[in-house]
Amino acid sequence: MTRDDRWKNLVTGAFHLDDELGSVRVRGSVARRRRAIEYLDSILEVFPPDLDPVEDFEGYAVRRLAQSLRRALHDAGAPPPARSRVRPPRRTS
Repeated sequence: MTRDDRWKNLVTGAFHLDDELGSVRVRGSVARRRRAIEYLDSILEVFPPDLDPVEDFEGYAVRRLAQSLRRALHDAGAPPPARSRVRPPRRTS
């Protein structure tokens, strides 16, 4: 995936998430958090863990933000999606 493609993926995913959260199909805070976690999981697939912050700081920043948001949503009580393959990062300290 080229750098331009991943930014398009990020924006398209955000629009899709907004549409889903605004639909009647997604009711309740747990379902809404689950959808947000699924979106963050897709971001973590597009911005993989082997990103080098020296070579791709923007991609690294997006990945770190997605990890932190995912952990916050997970800690707020959303069970992880059944198909999730991405674990929240371990806390240090």
